[in-house]
Amino acid sequence: MIVLDERLKTADEFIHIRLPFEVKDSADVMRISFCYFPKIIADEKYSTELIEEGYKRCFPDEPIDPAVIKKRLPLTNLITISLDAPNGEYIGDAHRKNNDETYFISEKESSPGFLPRAIDAGFWKIVLSVFSAEKNGVDVSVRVETENAPLTDGAGGEWA
Repeated sequence: MIVLDERLKTADEFIHIRLPFEVKDSADVMRISFCYFPKIIADEKYSTELIEEGYKRCFPDEPIDPAVIKKRLPLTNLITISLDAPNGEYIGDAHRKNNDETYFISEKESSPGFLPRAIDAGFWKIVLSVFSAEKNGVDVSVRVETENAPLTDGAGGEWA
């Protein structure tokens, strides 16, 4: 099921987007595919302005060293994902810099960052935390699939 297919903009920065979704029947495995593009903010002038603004906020009385700005380029968009079960239990998160991942949850094992847990029927919730979104927009996609087939290779297969 598609939980989100949307373009986020700079106005969406520093927010948490809650994405409730329903699992109609209990399942053995839940897979969450999460991607956003572009990863790198290509506009160097815009990136430099963002770095300067941040630097001025943190160090208002210090001059900005151009070498410091250059070391921080290129800037990247950053959106992270977390998951809550129907009872509100925190299952985990993926606060990584990868922008195209698939995570799995099952009762016996789960992707790093997520607790192993039974996939119960009910309303689950994904939360996207938007830390940086390019002014021209970032395309974000979240898809969830469940199935009744236990994992077979003991390491999560291609979904680890």
